[in-house]
Amino acid sequence: MPNKNNYTIKKTTDTAFVRDFLSSDESYTAYALGDLEEPYASQANWYTASVDEQVKGLGLIYTGLSPTVLFLFGTLPAVEAILHSDTAPQQIYLTAKPEAADIIKTVYDVEAIYHMFRMRLHPKQFSPMQPDANTPLPRRLDADDVDEINRLQREASAHDSRDMRDIAFDPVMVGDGYYYGIFVDNRLKAVAGTHLTAKREAVAAVGNVVVHPDSRGKHWGTVVSQAVTKALIDDGFRLIVLNVRQDNIAAIKTYERLGYQITGEFIEGLASRAE
Repeated sequence: MPNKNNYTIKKTTDTAFVRDFLSSDESYTAYALGDLEEPYASQANWYTASVDEQVKGLGLIYTGLSPTVLFLFGTLPAVEAILHSDTAPQQIYLTAKPEAADIIKTVYDVEAIYHMFRMRLHPKQFSPMQPDANTPLPRRLDADDVDEINRLQREASAHDSRDMRDIAFDPVMVGDGYYYGIFVDNRLKAVAGTHLTAKREAVAAVGNVVVHPDSRGKHWGTVVSQAVTKALIDDGFRLIVLNVRQDNIAAIKTYERLGYQITGEFIEGLASRAE
């Protein structure tokens, strides 16, 4: 059935088409490209927005995290059509271009919205920092470290007044991805990891970088982020991205020191469908 502005919304399983459509802006769509392969693909539902049989927009509903993620890509009229369709979930963690903000608010009650930068590292631009002699060496984390990761995230979030729902972490990410941490007296004080690692697509997203409040100012965030980034480069990932809030100047400088560059802006946040 035609939707708002005569757009037709259809679910698609044509991953070759989806990949081609997303590839027009791969820095922005990197997470979505990664969701084309397992273990993410089985939890990814793709919807096209078409007018006159031409696809103008794409929506991804990803159920592997809570709340459900809604990713939007395409022209504003196509994005608006997807938002007004029955496919858009009740509660979402959304990702969209900034120009879609006003449209989103006509459909959803936005609880929190964050203005973000997408940063990307081209492997040849990697510029590792020489750690201070007094800096503990980071080590690769595994499933046995999940409790420590959760504890660090809770303590840092409480200190920063950050909503835990804003943290996209699932324990399976540790086993499936790349996580490195710094320990002091058997307590995890700094961690960095990956939100996704898609080896066939050669796409990886660095994230969950957290430093305990009592260990900040020592560049430990740089050290663990560097360890993750190097491991990804060594394993052949070509598209390496991360997200950072636009007002987090310290983090931006950290990533820039390693060679990451800002490639664009987007918004993300929690929202519930308006009654």
